[in-house]
Amino acid sequence: MIYCHGPLLHTVQMAGLYNDSKTFVDKKMRSPASVILDNFQTMMNRTDFRPTKEEIRTFVDNNFDVEGSEFEEWQPLDWKHNPGRVLFSYHCT
Repeated sequence: MIYCHGPLLHTVQMAGLYNDSKTFVDKKMRSPASVILDNFQTMMNRTDFRPTKEEIRTFVDNNFDVEGSEFEEWQPLDWKHNPGRVLFSYHCT
């Protein structure tokens, strides 16, 4: 688990790369979780489990896309650009 718990999430969140705790978890993974976790372990081993903020930022940039990139444009099969007559109902209390 990358986004729920574990050392990767802890390391990224504690590095303070972002102004909030949500930005990182909004990033789309560029590879399967197993590959990213292996890359994380490699970074941690290389840095003797004390990566700098810049090393963590590089790791994130190399393994995750920018936040919001997980969205794909989609149009329902029954979508109508000009649906004709649309009825509105207003309920005032």
